[in-house]
Amino acid sequence: MDYAPVSDRDRVPLSTLIPGWNGQYISRYVANVAHGLGLEQSRLQGSRLLVVLRLRELSYDGVCEKIRIVSGHQELKDAAGVAKEAAIQWLAQRRSAVRPYGRWRPMQHQQSWPSAAPQWDGAPLPSYLVGLWDGSGYCAIEVAAAIMPTAPADPINTALIQQIDMPELADWFADAARAPQASPSA
Repeated sequence: MDYAPVSDRDRVPLSTLIPGWNGQYISRYVANVAHGLGLEQSRLQGSRLLVVLRLRELSYDGVCEKIRIVSGHQELKDAAGVAKEAAIQWLAQRRSAVRPYGRWRPMQHQQSWPSAAPQWDGAPLPSYLVGLWDGSGYCAIEVAAAIMPTAPADPINTALIQQIDMPELADWFADAARAPQASPSA
C-alpha cells in the first residue's frame, strides 16, 4: 500500500494544545486530541481526584504503554476503592489477552508510577501496582493505578498533565474523541 508523504505544513505541534509537550503530529490527530480533551474535561468536571491507570506490556516486539483516566471522585475513599479494583481488572483483562512464553507469576521488581507520589491535604495519595511476568524476560504486564488531585473546575489541567508525564495521554484523548458515547477501552 502506498502512503502519501506528510509535509511539514500538514503537521501541528501538540504543544499548541498541551503546554510543554513536544512533537508535531498530523492536524487530524491533533484535532482528535483536542476534541477528546474537551470530552474528558466535561466528563470529569467537578472532580477533586482522578483515578488514572498506566499499563506497561513487555513482549518480543518491545514495550507498549497506555494511559486510561478511569473516573473522577470527590472523596479519597471512593477513589481508592475504584483505583485498586480498576488495576486488578485491567491486569486480569490483559492477562487473558496476552499469551505468555511460560507460566504467569507475580512480578518482583516493578516500576513505580508516577515517580513522585501526588500529594493531597498534605499527605501522599495511595497508589497500586500489580504485575505479572512469565519468567522468560520477554513477557510482562504491569498496571499502576494512581490517584491524582485535580481542580474541579478544570480537571484536565497543566499540573495533571505534567504529573502523568506520558505522551500516551494524547492517545487516550484521541481515542475518547473516536468513541464519545463510552470511555475508550484497552
